[in-house]
Amino acid sequence: MYKMLIVNDELSESQNMLYTLKNELDNFLSDLQTASSESETLEKTVKFMPDFIVMDVDLGKESWKETIKTIKMSNSYSQVILITAYDCFDDAVSLSVDDYLLRPVRLTTITDSLYKLAKNISESRKKNDYAMKIREDYEKATNVLEQIRKKYLRLIESDDEEKSSDNDVVQITDKYIVCNYNKNIKLEELASEINISRYHLCRIYREKTGVNFTNTLADIRILKSKELIVQSDMAIKDVAMSVGYTDVSYFSRLFKKVTGISPNDYRKAAYSMSKR
Repeated sequence: MYKMLIVNDELSESQNMLYTLKNELDNFLSDLQTASSESETLEKTVKFMPDFIVMDVDLGKESWKETIKTIKMSNSYSQVILITAYDCFDDAVSLSVDDYLLRPVRLTTITDSLYKLAKNISESRKKNDYAMKIREDYEKATNVLEQIRKKYLRLIESDDEEKSSDNDVVQITDKYIVCNYNKNIKLEELASEINISRYHLCRIYREKTGVNFTNTLADIRILKSKELIVQSDMAIKDVAMSVGYTDVSYFSRLFKKVTGISPNDYRKAAYSMSKR
């Protein structure tokens, strides 16, 4: 179902079209409103947000031309149908409306135009729904990543020299992760360096931090990949390699598991949000 705004600078004609279309398109239109002046048209375009705007106005008046231009520039969703006289046809074309009909116009001509343009509205709604979902997913993902960042501030913001002077297993492990997250980390090598078993290292790390080594490493890699996704034009496969994943499919699944959105969609959404 669609909403329509009928614009006619002759109020009586506007009312006649309103009643005619109401009866003819009862199962097509959910709501109809009218406007008879330039200011009323612009106000209702914003507040009513019609899917269709059918305009039968005097294009000899510059104010109506400016009104139509304003609608087309500021309103990407409404389909504008302009009813015009033959001698104003060139003006109608120059205004880039979605359809223009020459007077005298039959009811069937109007309805045919509405049904044709309804396809454009359906496509626009799908795009808008998709864009809205992406924005919502982006906001959720950003919140998740911020929570991860706060969780690992000790790794991200700690000074390397301070870490290296501390023999605590957690500090050494954290430093190892930050310095080597983009490599094929082997925990056995780290455990050997500090003279404890791999099992003992994992147990101590989990007891001290509340998370295990593998999850910490994955989270840090995801945080680093987020920076590359947003701040560079690197291909996703190169982003994956840069943070230590040789399998881009695995990386994409992991990124979506953690954030709720794929790396590609996160990049698209970040770009879209930056243009707002």
